[in-house]
Amino acid sequence: IHETMKTLKKVSLTVLSILAFAFTSFSQSCLSEGIVFSTQTQVDSFQINYPGCTEIEGSVTIGYFESDISNIIGLNNITSIGGNLEISGNNQLISLAGLSGLTFLGNDLTIMSNHSLENLTGLEGLASTGNLSILDNYALLNLTGLNNIDSIHGTASIWANNSLINLIGFNNLAFIGGQLYISNNETLNNLEGLNNLISVGSMVRIRDNNSLIDLSGLSNLNTVSGQFLISENGNMINL
Repeated sequence: IHETMKTLKKVSLTVLSILAFAFTSFSQSCLSEGIVFSTQTQVDSFQINYPGCTEIEGSVTIGYFESDISNIIGLNNITSIGGNLEISGNNQLISLAGLSGLTFLGNDLTIMSNHSLENLTGLEGLASTGNLSILDNYALLNLTGLNNIDSIHGTASIWANNSLINLIGFNNLAFIGGQLYISNNETLNNLEGLNNLISVGSMVRIRDNNSLIDLSGLSNLNTVSGQFLISENGNMINL
């Protein structure tokens, strides 16, 4: 009996060691210095080069000036980014679906100059950000994909997205800690999508949106702690 118990103990310890190894292999924090993906090859080989890396401690940049990145499926195991997430300069990127596993972002989200991107589907796991900047995405039609974000702790900038029609996708957003800046969106004709926004902690600036005819979508906004500036919206009929 004594020998049997010793054998069982050894087996149990071996099983526990295997399970512990498997857990650390498949879920671990990594890359405290962050990582930059500037080519499709780097994206595709991420899980090979960094096996088990799911929680990136630093910042992540996807893209570079005129990068060849067309999909980011190779990043689908990332669940957490401790720093910033920047997606920029990817003219061939049509979807953010490869980020569908991301549930935590420690700081700012920037989506800039991705000229084939029509929506933000793939970011549904995020509930909050620091600053949010959506800039110069020519094909972006709406903000679908940001549906679960309820708070932006810094500034929200929606600027120069020339195909943007409305702000649908911001449907759960209730609080912006800094500024709300909506500018130079040529086809934006209403602010639908901001219907649940209650409070802005700093300034609201709405300017140079030449198709905007009124402020429908802001009906529940009751507190702006700084200035509220509306200017140079050439076709605005009323407030």
